Amino acid sequence: MKEENFIKKIFDRPETEIPLESGYREDPAGVAVADTRDTLRSEHLKEGVQPIVAAVGAWYDFDDSQDEELSLLYDREKYPENSAIFHHVDFYGEPGELHKNRFSNGGEKTYVISPVDNKDKVSTKYIDCTGLIVTGKDKESGEDISFASHQDPYYFLSESENTEIFLKDLHAHLKEIQSRCEAGTIDAVIVGGDYNSSYKKDVKYYKGSIYLLANEVSRSLGFEPVVITGPKIETGADHIYYNNKKRRLFIIRPSVGDSSTKSYLPRDMKKEEKKWRKDEGKLKDKRKKNHS
Repeated sequence: MKEENFIKKIFDRPETEIPLESGYREDPAGVAVADTRDTLRSEHLKEGVQPIVAAVGAWYDFDDSQDEELSLLYDREKYPENSAIFHHVDFYGEPGELHKNRFSNGGEKTYVISPVDNKDKVSTKYIDCTGLIVTGKDKESGEDISFASHQDPYYFLSESENTEIFLKDLHAHLKEIQSRCEAGTIDAVIVGGDYNSSYKKDVKYYKGSIYLLANEVSRSLGFEPVVITGPKIETGADHIYYNNKKRRLFIIRPSVGDSSTKSYLPRDMKKEEKKWRKDEGKLKDKRKKNHS
């Protein structure tokens, strides 16, 4: 199948038709949603369970002396010795070493998914890449467990074989969370990605990635994940630190304050996209003015 046709199929609906299981409905945006609960309002969680809460800002917005997570994120040279505290979900890591440390991946710069456990998670340089953080309360230990991913849409949306490889590993992690955790305690959020309307293929990859991740989470866990921040409209990368115990997610990105900083549901992407385009236009006008 030609790449453009495959991307169009992903954009409309994933390559493999998703059977809408009992209780599912087909959302107009192409996302299989378990029910009408609003995950932005945490309606999928039982009373007393905290959702994943994000603090989003540029590097200069945070004081790393106030937050241990940020001091750990900043000091990248100490990542290896801090492995007892957190998993480094290293998209740029050596595949053999990643497998040795129980990370799922499809080869160099394809995707990386951490083990499911009670460690914090760190991942840096989400440029075009998207990520998924999923957590829940373990039935046996009573503590939160989680996993985090970092994947390149250009890899898993470019060929159907790559899509199947990625989804096989992702589904295994979602199934583990679903089987190990108490009902009503599981939450999931999507991070990363960028948006540049001048490059139509990039836009399709971003949107296809969100729809694919949302479908898989909806199918496996029974709710629609929140996209915790929209795609970057300014050049740069996102970096994250996830505190597993506190369900607190730090997201460092090039700039904040526009509509792309806000959370949204995948089913609402078309509506949100209009806001991104508007803010993107303002950014381009500002750059022209600064260069004139």
